[in-house]
Amino acid sequence: MRKTIEHVAQLAKVSKATVSRVLNDSPKVTEQTRDKVMKAIKESGYYPSAMARRLTTNKAETIGLLIPSPQDKTFGNPFYTEILRGFAHQAKIEGYDLLLFINEHQFNYSQLFHDRRVDGLLLVGVNRSDKGVIQLSKNKFPYILTGKINYKEANYVDADNKGGAYQAVSYLVDLGHKRIGYLGGSFDFVFNQERFEGYLQVLKELNLEYGKELTMESINTEESGYEAMRKLLESSSIPTAVFV
Repeated sequence: MRKTIEHVAQLAKVSKATVSRVLNDSPKVTEQTRDKVMKAIKESGYYPSAMARRLTTNKAETIGLLIPSPQDKTFGNPFYTEILRGFAHQAKIEGYDLLLFINEHQFNYSQLFHDRRVDGLLLVGVNRSDKGVIQLSKNKFPYILTGKINYKEANYVDADNKGGAYQAVSYLVDLGHKRIGYLGGSFDFVFNQERFEGYLQVLKELNLEYGKELTMESINTEESGYEAMRKLLESSSIPTAVFV
């Protein structure tokens, strides 16, 4: 038989209201009483109903994770799968569920908060001109992007895309390559543009060959990358190295 809050109250010799306050981390409970209740919870094997706890605290205890559409651009990309794995791992540590959403055209981010479905949002692969992020910021909803966008006030985490590309291409130059190709994603995403800028900066500084025949765009899937590389290697000016 599943244990209830009444069992815990009887075992700890306190009221149900006191047990509830302990579960909700109320400051109105003394440390001695809190320890007694927590001991009773452990001994009884009681665990609170997630639904009841959410109604009491007015929190969903869920983080929304929005991924790009179509999904093959995400799940077909090892970079994104590592990000998803990291999100899921940390959410579990923090005691949150992760709810997955597909970022379809004109997805209403704010509605998720109004419906109390999530307490915060993680947005992956957001287009640089996405307008929904502006509404999240103006309404002070908790969110974070993986990568910057055009909106300067957006909350995001990102790598030094331009600097990383600069170092990588410089390394190829140090190996003796002078005709270096570029294979990257759409400039609809800021990080792709920054990577290209880092690549181009090295070529300009060293007066190395550059032309459209040395660059190719793909859509961040294995199949698209293969096709783009094939075209690059079949061009009239075959590069001796490629920055991807």
